[in-house]
Amino acid sequence: MLQDKYIVAGAEFAALQALPMPVIAFSTGPTYKVLAYSQAFLPYSLIDQPGLTGSDFFNSYAGAWQHWRALKWEGEGARTELKEEVVLENFKGEHHQYLGTLTPVMGEEGLVSYYLCSFQRVHRPPEGDPKPIETGLGATLQLLKHPARCEHGYCEIDMEDRSVRWSEGVRAICGVTADYRVELDYFLSFCAGDRERFKVLQVVSRTIANVEEEFELNIPIRTVNSNIRWVRVRGRMIYRAGVVVQICAEVHDVTSTVTSDQVIWESKNSLQSMLNSIKGIVWEADPATLQTYFMSEHVFDLLGYHTTDYTSDPSFWLSVMHPQDRDKILQSIKHRISQEPNFTLDYRVIAADGTLVWIKDIVTVVKAGGRMVALRGVMIDVSDSKRLEELNELEKEVLGENVTGNKSLAEMITSYMKGLECIYPSMHCSFHFIQNNRLTDGIAISLPEEYLNLIQNLTIGPCVGSCGTAAYLKRKVVVEDIASDPLWSDYKEYALRYGLMACWSNPILNTVGEVKAVFGIYYKERKGPGEGELEVIDRCSEIFKIITENRTKTKLLEESDFLMTQVQEMAHFGSWQWDVSEDVIIWSDELYRIYGIEKSSFEANLESYKKLLHPEDRERVMEQITYVMHWKRDGMYEERIVRPDGSIRFLRSWCRVQLNEQGQADRLFGACLDITETKATHKRLEESETRLRNLVDAQTNYVIRIDLDGLYSYCNKKYLEDFGWIFGDDDDMIGQDPLITVLPEYQPLILDTVKSCIETPDKVLQVELKKVSKNSIPRATFWHFKCLSGAEGEPMEIQCIGLDITAHKAAEDSLRISNERYEFVNKATNDAIYDRDIVRDHIQWGEGFSRLFGYEVDVHSFPLSLWASLIHSQDQERVMEDLHNTLSDSSQNSWCGDYRFYRLDGTVAHIQEKGYILRDALGKAIRVVGVLRDVTERMEYIAAIEEQNARLRGISFFQSHVVRAPLSRMMGIINLFKNYDTSVEEQRQLMDHLMTSAQELDDIVHRISDKSQASC
Repeated sequence: MLQDKYIVAGAEFAALQALPMPVIAFSTGPTYKVLAYSQAFLPYSLIDQPGLTGSDFFNSYAGAWQHWRALKWEGEGARTELKEEVVLENFKGEHHQYLGTLTPVMGEEGLVSYYLCSFQRVHRPPEGDPKPIETGLGATLQLLKHPARCEHGYCEIDMEDRSVRWSEGVRAICGVTADYRVELDYFLSFCAGDRERFKVLQVVSRTIANVEEEFELNIPIRTVNSNIRWVRVRGRMIYRAGVVVQICAEVHDVTSTVTSDQVIWESKNSLQSMLNSIKGIVWEADPATLQTYFMSEHVFDLLGYHTTDYTSDPSFWLSVMHPQDRDKILQSIKHRISQEPNFTLDYRVIAADGTLVWIKDIVTVVKAGGRMVALRGVMIDVSDSKRLEELNELEKEVLGENVTGNKSLAEMITSYMKGLECIYPSMHCSFHFIQNNRLTDGIAISLPEEYLNLIQNLTIGPCVGSCGTAAYLKRKVVVEDIASDPLWSDYKEYALRYGLMACWSNPILNTVGEVKAVFGIYYKERKGPGEGELEVIDRCSEIFKIITENRTKTKLLEESDFLMTQVQEMAHFGSWQWDVSEDVIIWSDELYRIYGIEKSSFEANLESYKKLLHPEDRERVMEQITYVMHWKRDGMYEERIVRPDGSIRFLRSWCRVQLNEQGQADRLFGACLDITETKATHKRLEESETRLRNLVDAQTNYVIRIDLDGLYSYCNKKYLEDFGWIFGDDDDMIGQDPLITVLPEYQPLILDTVKSCIETPDKVLQVELKKVSKNSIPRATFWHFKCLSGAEGEPMEIQCIGLDITAHKAAEDSLRISNERYEFVNKATNDAIYDRDIVRDHIQWGEGFSRLFGYEVDVHSFPLSLWASLIHSQDQERVMEDLHNTLSDSSQNSWCGDYRFYRLDGTVAHIQEKGYILRDALGKAIRVVGVLRDVTERMEYIAAIEEQNARLRGISFFQSHVVRAPLSRMMGIINLFKNYDTSVEEQRQLMDHLMTSAQELDDIVHRISDKSQASC
C-alpha cells in the first residue's frame, strides 16, 4: 500500500497525466513506488497500465533504465535536480535517446514529498554528418531563415505507353538512382498510402473531366528508404483530339516547410491543450512582489473568479485566502522560495459563491543565471481529498468508539451522522431500521422531528419515496427532484412542506443480503450526485453496515458467552490460557468449580497447577505440554487432578499454542472437560462389555464382526478355536480376510451377501456355507448376517452369528438315508405304515395302505374316526376300548390289536396292528407310529389246519379203538411164540391166528388211509 500522504484522489497529479512528454512521479525511499505517470510514458512501460501505479520504479521500464540505479542521490532530503541521458525502449523494440531530469518535489515540512522524472527527446545527426539535425521549433526557425532551400524537379508521363520520365531532382526526392525505371502504376506506389494515391487519382480525374489543363496538390510520399517527404506537384495536361496523351508536372520538396508549419501549429495547440486539460489553475508570478501576471482560465471554473481579478490586483490572491491560513502561507512562501526549487502549499480559498475550497498549490522556482526570475505553479482543487481525510478521521473515531462499546447503537449512528453533516454542510442525513418491512426508529440530526414522525412505520415498496424504495429494491435510489419524481408522488408533500428537494438513499444489507436499515441523504435544493458523492454514499453505507452488524454480532456474542457459561456449568467444561513468558494462567469460573478451588484464594501458575495434578500423571502431562510448545501443534490428553478435599477428578484436556513474531510459543489456550462421571460410566460399560464378551466367548456359537473393507474387526473364542489355526496365530485374527476360511465355491455367495447387507442395513440375511477345517472335512456352518448402522443410518460394520451344523448336517444325511430306506421299504412291503398325530387328529398313511385296502389317502385329513368306521362292527367296540385304555395308561409305550378291516371293495381283511406310543413331558400320548399287517391268508390257513386237525383227531380216535384189537392179538400170539414152548400144531394154529389178525389189521389200515384222503 502507498503511504497516505501520496493519496489525494488523483487531483495532485491531474496535470501530470496530460503532459505530452514521458513523465513519471514516484515516492521516496525505501519503496520508490510509482505514484502517477503521463500517457506519453505508457509506450515505454514494462507493466500494463492497470498495474503500473504502485509498482517498483526501477523495475517498471524498458531499455537502459537500469542505469538510473547508479545515480548518486543524496537521499530523501535531496534538493538537487539531476540530469542524465538515457535510452528508452518502446513496445515495438525501438530505442530512443532522451535527456532524463530527476526533480525532487518538496513538502511543507521541508522534506522531499516525492520525485518527478521527465524526459526530453534528444536528436543526434547521422554518422559522418557534422551538423546536428534540428527538429521542432529550432528547425522551424532555420527554415524561416532559409525559405529557398528545397529540392525540385520535373517528370513526364506518357499516357499511351504509361511510361514515366523524371529528372534528377525528382529521383533525388524519391531516393532512387539514375538507372531506376518505373511505369505509371508503380510510380503511384510512391504515395505514402492508399488515401494519398486516391487523392492523386481524384485530382487528375477531376482535371480531365473538366477539360482543364493545370492542377496542383500537396501530398506525402514514401521514398525507397521508407522516409516520408512532402511534395508540391504542379501539373499540366497535354490533349490530342480531346484525349490526354501526356502529363507534365513540376515537383517541389516542401517537407521542411510543412514540418515547420506543423511544428508551430502543434506546439501552439499542444500548449493550449495542455493548459485546457490540466484540471487545475496554472499561474505565474513575480518572486519578489508575488504579483500574479498570468492565470489560466480554469480559475473561473474552480473558484468563480476572472483572470483579471488576479493580474490587476497584486494582493487579490491573498485576500481570497482563508484568514486563518494567510499569515502561515505567506511566511512559508517567503522562507521556501530561497531554499527549495519545488514545494507544495495547502490552504483554503473563499470562492466567489462563498464556499470554501481546499487548494494544493505546486510551486516551482524558475532561475536564470543563478537568480530567481519567476514563480510558476498549479493550483489544484483538493477539497474532495480533504473531505475524505476528514471522513477518514471521522470513521476512525466512530469505529474506535464502536470497538470500545461505550455508546449505544443509536448514539453511534447519531455521532457519525453529525460528523458527516459537519464535513458536508448541505447534507441532511437520516437513518431508519427496517422491521417487518417497515421504516422504524428513525434517527436524524437536522431533519424536522415532525417529518420523521410522518414517515415512521411506512411500509417499504416500489414507490415509497427514496428510502422505502431503496429498502424494497435492495439497491441505491437517487432522486434529484422530489417534486417531479414518480417515486415520491404519494409522499412529496411531506418533504416539500419542510423544504426538502432531493433525496438519495442506500439500503444497509447484512452478510446474507437481508435489508436491516436504510441510509438517506436530503438536500434543500434539486441536486444530483457526482461520482465522488456516490462513492461517499457507498462508503458511509459500509460504515453503517459495520456498526450495525458489529452491534448485532456483539449482542449475539454476549448471548453466546452467556450460553457458553451455562453450557460450561452444565457440561463441567472449563477453559484456560497461559501467558508463558509471564507464567500467568487465567481460568474460567467453571474450571475453578471443577478443581474445587476458591478463585479468590488461588494464584494460577504452572507450579500451582502441577501441584494439583495426580502424582502418577504429573510427569506425563508436563511432557505433553512441552511437546505442544516445542512442535507448535495442538494437543489432547487426559489427566487426573486431586481436589483440596482429596477427591480425584478425571479431565480430558485440549490445548493450542499461539506464537509470537519470532515463532516462539507465547501463549497456550486450552479447555478441560470433567469426565469423572463418564469415566465411571465407561468403567461400568467396560465391565459390562467384559461380562458380555465372556458370555459371547463362552457360547458354542460363532460371533464375528467384519468392517466395511471386508476384514475381521472381532471374533469370539469359539471362532478362534475352530479357525484361528488358518492364520498361524490363534490369538490374532483382527484385520485378516475372512474369505480365506471359506471354501472357494462359497466365496461369491459371501461377497453377494455382504453387498446386500450394506445396501439394506439392519436387515438379517441368512446364508449356509462350508468352511475349511483341520481334518480336511469341510465344516458346515449356518450364519445370520446383519449390517449395523450409525446414527444417520449409514452402514458401520457387519455382525455375523453362526452355528456349526456339521453334526446337524450329518444327522440330516442319516435321516435322509433313513427316509429313503423307509420309502423303499414302504414301497416294497405289503404292510401299511402310519403316523397317527393324536393332537391334530390326523393319520399319515404310507403307500401300503392304498395297496392293501384300495383307499386313496388324503395327506391333509384322515381323522381317527374315519379309521374306526372301517373296523368290522363286531370288533370295533373292543378295539377302540382297548386302544383308549392303552393310550390313557402313561406306563404303556406300545399297543397291539387284532381286528377285521373293511377293504374298499367290501371284503374283510384280518388285521394285526402294532404301534409305538410317543408321550409329552406329562406322559400324555401325542403320537402313535405303527404298522397294519394284513394277516387274512394266514388266518384262513390256520382255520384250514384246525379243520384238518379235527378230522385227524377223528381218525386218531378210530385208530385208537379199531386197530388196537387185532394188534393186541398179534402181540399176544408173538408173546406166546417167544415165551412158551408150543407144539407144531399149536404153532400152526397160532400162525393162522396171527395171519388172520394181520389181515384184519391191514384192512383197518386201508380204511384209515381212504378216510384220510377223503378228508384232504
